[in-house]
Amino acid sequence: MDWLILGIVIGLGTWALAAWTRARKLNLVWYEWLLIAIAVAFVLLAYQNYTATMAELEPQAGPFMLLAFGLPALVCAVAAGFLVWRKQQPARPAVKS
Repeated sequence: MDWLILGIVIGLGTWALAAWTRARKLNLVWYEWLLIAIAVAFVLLAYQNYTATMAELEPQAGPFMLLAFGLPALVCAVAAGFLVWRKQQPARPAVKS
């Protein structure tokens, strides 16, 4: 049942992200969408591995799985966010020396 709820949440999140980018008139390029998709996949992988190892009564492996798969998810999400943020910044004038 939790995967059904996660699927609905991810679908609604994708729809909200697409609507937000349209409303702000942002044009995300393919590699930004790819970074977001990889981050979501790593979050799902971390969640699945954590719950599976805890269900198998391996309490030391659960937090390691969160770290092993959650950290790359965080890196991908921050990289995608930085790319979108950087695109919104106005261009700086050239400094003449």
